[in-house]
Amino acid sequence: MLPEGPQLHALAAKLALAPAHTVVANSLLHLYASCSLPDAVLVLFRRIPTKSVVSWKTAVDALAGNSDHLNTFDLFREMQRGTSLAPDAYIVESVIGACAGAGALSLGVYAHALLLRQLGGHDDVSRDGLINNSLLDLYGKCGAVELARKVFDQMPKRDITSWNMAILTLANHGCVRESLELFDWMTWVENVVPNAITFVAVLSACNHGKMVEEGRRYFEMMVSECKIRPRIKHYGCMVDILARAGFIKEALDVVSGELPARCHHLEEPTRCMLQAECWVRA
Repeated sequence: MLPEGPQLHALAAKLALAPAHTVVANSLLHLYASCSLPDAVLVLFRRIPTKSVVSWKTAVDALAGNSDHLNTFDLFREMQRGTSLAPDAYIVESVIGACAGAGALSLGVYAHALLLRQLGGHDDVSRDGLINNSLLDLYGKCGAVELARKVFDQMPKRDITSWNMAILTLANHGCVRESLELFDWMTWVENVVPNAITFVAVLSACNHGKMVEEGRRYFEMMVSECKIRPRIKHYGCMVDILARAGFIKEALDVVSGELPARCHHLEEPTRCMLQAECWVRA
């Protein structure tokens, strides 16, 4: 943080503007949150005599953004039980993100229900991609595949992050064919251009399904058609796909030949780890 930040806070306190003046205090909360200082946010927040929704939102968002999941949950409950203020959609979105990070499915489902009950009538909320992507992330990380798919199917507008999350969620939980069908629908029907993360999800699906030829085809599609330069994660997936299927020599060729040629900054421990993976599969 620049030294002017604490100086401004000291001046505001000297002029009796903070924490007594809510707007000034909220600006200072935002300052500390932007500098990733959640402890400073919480200390100042506790001293604000009249908290607005913005005060609560900034504090909750600061804690959630720094992976302080327990304090995020506590503050959310405190707002609901101890004030007459109703959380807005973006407070709930921060809580949903914290639930995804902590694997707290039950609280996440409650937050989703709150979102629908209190805020579901607003078109700007139902169409908000960030909120819907947070729900996808929550249900995907918690293994609630059906709920994740329901959120995805009901999204009025999907961005590439939405598609990537849905494809990876299906792949990671055994719905391999459904995952690849979703990718094909995305590219051929919706005309969405895949990115490098999309192909990590697709190759992960091929790996889970032990689909060697499909893995080769999608890898070639990534390089030749989409002009995406393979990264370590893509090669890691291909090595695992080949080694699991017994193509040890081909997997080792990837590690020793193509991978170093394309990834010039490949660290030796990473290469050794991939080689070890091949021999373990052998």
